[in-house]
Amino acid sequence: MGEATSGRNKIFTGIVCTLLLLPTLDLFTQAARADVGRNDELRMESADDPIPFQLRAGFLIVVDVKVGSLSGLKFILDTGTTHSVLDTKTADKLSLRRQDATVLNFDRQLKIGWSIVPEFEIGSLHVHNLRMMVASLRDASEFADGVDGIVGLDVLRLYKSIRINFDDQLLTLARGQASDDAELSRTQAFAVHLNAQGQQLCLILDTGLRDIVLFKDRIRDNAPRLKLSKKAPRAREGRFAGDFALLGGIRVGSGESYAHAFVIPQAPKSLPADIDGFLGVRALNSSLVELNFEVRTLRLTGTETTTLAMNEAKTLSDAKAPDRTQ
Repeated sequence: MGEATSGRNKIFTGIVCTLLLLPTLDLFTQAARADVGRNDELRMESADDPIPFQLRAGFLIVVDVKVGSLSGLKFILDTGTTHSVLDTKTADKLSLRRQDATVLNFDRQLKIGWSIVPEFEIGSLHVHNLRMMVASLRDASEFADGVDGIVGLDVLRLYKSIRINFDDQLLTLARGQASDDAELSRTQAFAVHLNAQGQQLCLILDTGLRDIVLFKDRIRDNAPRLKLSKKAPRAREGRFAGDFALLGGIRVGSGESYAHAFVIPQAPKSLPADIDGFLGVRALNSSLVELNFEVRTLRLTGTETTTLAMNEAKTLSDAKAPDRTQ
């Protein structure tokens, strides 16, 4: 029996992007160790910031961003990464100085860079001297073709809430009290507890992912009664081997739903023992997604509406931040 691939399983295309786009799993863990540097200036011109977006592969949110002198850059909106990422080619065009660093991404060391971007604009938000990761996104995933960077939590947390209307392809960013750098550097990810078959799954919320990713060893330890159906064994997404499956019995509002899942045998050591996987924002076919950082809630609206509490998730990492004393 051959291995299933993304070419024959289009519903799982989001998994390739999330697992291979560098920040989504472990690049964000370095943020807690890095010296962020303070922004010289932060300015917003309106309380609510409506921004149209492009929808790629049915789940990826791509918005226009201005970095330095370059406007109309295409950035993926991704809550799965703490620090925003600039593609290497874009950084080269801006002639940005870099500090080399390494991060642990699953089982391999990856070389990245850190740069200070003099000006970063998304909608009416203007950030000066934003510290960004620099990495080659095109080498990581086919979905990164034509993508210039990733907007991470360091920028998104400057807003009170994010409203994603997939039907209208409109992103609404609501202004709130700007968080200080210390708070942003501590926020590595947001996790939600999803009720499936009476079991509580702790999943990192990821707007860069379409479906659900589960770690088999964590399910065995944390949700041993969970049952998966319609398994397609020996599947492969990029360099990751696992099983495709259906996860049923997910509590959504007053009813139940199901979602597609990609099950990987073992979780990376950088994730705490209570994290069972990742939740893509479109996994439950939601047409409207609202993340409220102020009250820490995730509201998903589709045929049913459900509200989940968001908690800050911490990770462990042996990532090496650049030496700021040099």
